[in-house]
Amino acid sequence: MIDRSLFHIEDFLVDNTFQEYCAGKDKLCVNYWENYIKAHPEQESTIKDAKRLYAILSGHKKPLNSQLE
Repeated sequence: MIDRSLFHIEDFLVDNTFQEYCAGKDKLCVNYWENYIKAHPEQESTIKDAKRLYAILSGHKKPLNSQLE
């Protein structure tokens, strides 16, 4: 099990499950990260920044699940 409590923005960005969460490609990853954020509110700011940077690096593509809706 990975201890994500000390993750920085860069650590989230290189985490494959976090990338899948941001892209909205994998429901399991989305559910995992939504639950993780609820369980670790102290990291919410860092995760929000990582998610914003992911959006910039991916060309501001909307998550796949948002595109389908």
